[in-house]
Amino acid sequence: MIADCGLTTQSVIRNIATTLEEWSAVNPQSAIEFALRNHFLMPDSDGRSTVGLLRDLVGGGTHLVRQEVTLVRVEMTTAMRAIGGGTARVAAGGVLIVLGALAVFVGVILLVGDQWLRDRYWLAALIVALVVGGLSAFLVQRGRKALAPERLMPEQTVATLEEDKEWIKRRLTSGATSR
Repeated sequence: MIADCGLTTQSVIRNIATTLEEWSAVNPQSAIEFALRNHFLMPDSDGRSTVGLLRDLVGGGTHLVRQEVTLVRVEMTTAMRAIGGGTARVAAGGVLIVLGALAVFVGVILLVGDQWLRDRYWLAALIVALVVGGLSAFLVQRGRKALAPERLMPEQTVATLEEDKEWIKRRLTSGATSR
C-alpha cells in the first residue's frame, strides 16, 4: 500500500519520527497519542496492522463458534437417534417378555413336560422361563448400553473445543510477544 504511493517504509518511519520530534516540543501528549495510534495502524513484518490482526482474530473466532454450534447440532441429532434406537430395543425386549410369557411358555411347557419330562410340567416351565428370561435380559442390556451417558457425550465437540482453546491461547500469546 505504501509502495503504491511511491514511498518506502523507511521514509514513512523517518517522516513520523520527524513529526514526533516537532510535536514533542510543542505538545508532548499529542505526540504520545499520535505514536500509539500509528503504532496500531502500521503494518508489522507480515504487512498486517495490529488492528487488522485483531479484526482477523475476532472474525476467525466468530466463524469458529458457528462451526462449533453446527457440530454440536449434528452430534446431538446423532445422540437423539441413538436414544430412539436404544429405547426401541428396550421396548422390543419388553414386548418379547410378554409375548414369550404367553405363547412360548404355554407351548413349550406343554411340549417339554409331556414328551421329555414324563408329565413334569413344573420342570418344563422352569426351563422355558430361564431361556426366555436370558433372551430378554440380553436385549435389555443391549438397549441400556445404547442409552449409556458416555455414548451420548458429544466427543468431537469437546475435543475441538479444547483444540480451539489452545489455538486461541497460542494466537493471543504469539501476538503479545511479537511486539
